[in-house]
Amino acid sequence: MKKSGLWIVLVLFVCSAFPVIAGPSVGEITFVTGDITITRNGAVIQASRIGIGDTLENYDLIRTGSRGKMECTITTPQRQRVRLKIDPNTAFTVELSRLSNGGEQTSLEMVSGTVALNVNPVTGNNTVQVRTRTAAMGVRGTNFRVSTAPTEDLLVTCDEGKVYCTDEAGKSLFAEPGAVVEKIADSGAFSSYKVTPEELDKYSQGWIERRLELFKSNASRAIAGFAIRFDGAWTKVAAAYQDLLQKKSIIDKWMEQDKQGQAPQTGEVLQEKRQIIGTLFKAKAALVIFERVYFRLLELEYYFSQGYGSGDVKPGLSIKQFFTQLEAKKAEIERAIATIKFVMKLYALRNGGYFPVDAMGLSGDSMFDNGGSFFD
Repeated sequence: MKKSGLWIVLVLFVCSAFPVIAGPSVGEITFVTGDITITRNGAVIQASRIGIGDTLENYDLIRTGSRGKMECTITTPQRQRVRLKIDPNTAFTVELSRLSNGGEQTSLEMVSGTVALNVNPVTGNNTVQVRTRTAAMGVRGTNFRVSTAPTEDLLVTCDEGKVYCTDEAGKSLFAEPGAVVEKIADSGAFSSYKVTPEELDKYSQGWIERRLELFKSNASRAIAGFAIRFDGAWTKVAAAYQDLLQKKSIIDKWMEQDKQGQAPQTGEVLQEKRQIIGTLFKAKAALVIFERVYFRLLELEYYFSQGYGSGDVKPGLSIKQFFTQLEAKKAEIERAIATIKFVMKLYALRNGGYFPVDAMGLSGDSMFDNGGSFFD
């Protein structure tokens, strides 16, 4: 099937470049149930240690399993407030950034699942974004919901306010009360449909059910496609991770300073940053692409365990064998993800609270990883 070159950007008031604010707390968990993990500061926090009232930190990677749900509130230094409801099989990273115009940007780097957001009116130069593999959604104050399917299709619904949507050709659409926006990964179709506010919940549920049925009817092909993408993406992350570990003396020093609550010595920081930033840029760029494949595979692994999908990824490697191999790699994968994110956070602490990135949150490769058609 033909690969789609179409991607979409749904965004308001995005600055050309923004750094990241590192801080001890960016929010609070208000509800949690089921299987939840939070990757933070080089480690994975399990569900048994996560509860109501716990704080969220910048760069936290939050993942809900097939029975996990979570609600939380993010509050920025400039008192912007975002309330989140996270559905099962969802994974995203929280990133708070400072714009060069003095404003803030609150971003969710969403790699799978569904998140509903209630955004208080955003003041000044501040913004709120949700980024997926194919889109970035931005608002100034609204209630909206971002749903992704196992097929990587995307639905944006809005019951208050407006979400501005633009594709790469300059076509603009709005998700707002009375209209939803949809992106179909397989064909690249980018469309808006009229849906009355009264029908919105029913439409959204039906959309998710239809996309899930489409996946189930093509589960073997879909899983195989992601498994093939995994090999290339993991190879790049593993190589970048090993390169980063070559800077062990710097990383160990930074981690020990963090553990002891020590302020870094200004005279040494500049040289350390210069030695590590190039390697860290490459690690982040590779990680952004890899996470979108890896966490989607964890979702597909659940459906495979329910009886959807069979056959081979490639000659000599069955889907069952692939997931067995993936299970054996999970500890190594999670260690790499956790370490890269933690080093980025430590770098930001030594860079005036900033991590230098481009307008889409990356430091190298495009966020749109040219994954092509889901069923290729």
